[in-house]
Amino acid sequence: MKKILILLLLVPCLGFSKINPNIQEIVNTLTNNLEADIKSLTVKEWKMDSRNSFWRSNKNNHKDGNFALIKDKKTSYHGENYYLFTSSYSQCKRTKGFNDCKHADGVARTEYYSKKSSLTNGDEVWIHMAVKPVNNILYEKNLNKKKNSKNYFMQCYGKDGWNIFMIGFYPHHSIPSLQINLQQAGLGKKNNEWIYGGEENDKWKNFVLKLYKDEEINQYYGSSEWIKIVININHGSGDDAFFKVFINDTLTAEFNAPTFNPKLRKNGSCYIKFGNVSTKSKNRIEAYGEESAELMSIALDAISFGSTEEEMLSNIKD
Repeated sequence: MKKILILLLLVPCLGFSKINPNIQEIVNTLTNNLEADIKSLTVKEWKMDSRNSFWRSNKNNHKDGNFALIKDKKTSYHGENYYLFTSSYSQCKRTKGFNDCKHADGVARTEYYSKKSSLTNGDEVWIHMAVKPVNNILYEKNLNKKKNSKNYFMQCYGKDGWNIFMIGFYPHHSIPSLQINLQQAGLGKKNNEWIYGGEENDKWKNFVLKLYKDEEINQYYGSSEWIKIVININHGSGDDAFFKVFINDTLTAEFNAPTFNPKLRKNGSCYIKFGNVSTKSKNRIEAYGEESAELMSIALDAISFGSTEEEMLSNIKD
């Protein structure tokens, strides 16, 4: 099978090394070009705009195309460059004091992260991206398993363990889907106080953004269609906070309530990460075999951020 990941942005100084032939094959299939232009992205800092820089996670030291820059105007969402993130459970990392191979039933990751807070109490942010599941992503529910495998491509990570949001591909009941969950969101009021997700209340707010039909899923457990996503967050612990998600220019999910729990984090700070993080890989392997958790690829393009919609749109570059 094959996988691909995509991102968009300025292309800073890049270092390149030999591409894994399996990833090259995925890109050849994706672009319908046996001589597809793919390079391994090894840069440590990714400066997207004047305020947002990202670094590769310490666990992500691959130089064989797991972080790939693809140049192909015919198959990009915007411009001619996009990115491919490919994770494999066989490459899960063990570091001192932490073991991804055991964490969350098996984690593999290829991601970039921000070193400074991306959101704090009172911030409004607009996020734009296009995403395409490419290889080994769109699986149905794991057999006889309550916990399904998930492939997240963006999150706002809280260092205390509770994220503000996570968006990715995982089954809704038995149907492959695109979903977003709000782990700290206020779910309702009791005695004039908000009941939050996370901590003692495990009822995370979850929204299904797209259900994939059988005819939309190809033989590689991916899809040929790009999905445009815009997220607008008014981040806060008060009644004026909100979360909106637009899919292909249609408002698909809306949440008007606190977006974080001040009992967990007073200022609601979180750090944007993007790429491809697969969780509960062991459960998928048990249901579908070892190959199902290898070469899991997601493409991203046209990623940008702004404090207004206009700034977000102006920051989309190729």
